[in-house]
Amino acid sequence: MRIGEVCKRAQVSKELVRHYESLGLISSIPIPAGNREYRDFAPETLERLYLIQKAKRLGMTLKQIKPLLNAFMNDKMSKQQALTLLQAQYAQMEQVIQNAKEVQAMISHSIDKINNPQIATFGQGFIEKLASNKD
Repeated sequence: MRIGEVCKRAQVSKELVRHYESLGLISSIPIPAGNREYRDFAPETLERLYLIQKAKRLGMTLKQIKPLLNAFMNDKMSKQQALTLLQAQYAQMEQVIQNAKEVQAMISHSIDKINNPQIATFGQGFIEKLASNKD
């Protein structure tokens, strides 16, 4: 399948497909056509693009995705290896969620303070909590 069809079916841009190909996340076979050359993508390219998009939504970087993707697609990863990788990613996501909740609490407190000047000093509880949770 040519790049246009891949892009249409996966709902991604040609630039993104070319970028992923340059990083080795997907591949194509060059097909000469007169004085031009087209890239032919295998049907599993769509599955790879889907997995990349899902992993990115989970907060994974392309550097983290590449070995995972290659292992899944080539059946080179054991269930235990996959489980270990996914559990590590899950733990990272939990930390991101916790950090976001702390910032959300600070913003909420700021909104309350603006709406009600009698509320205690800006961010006092949040800052104390951060100080007690330092690494």
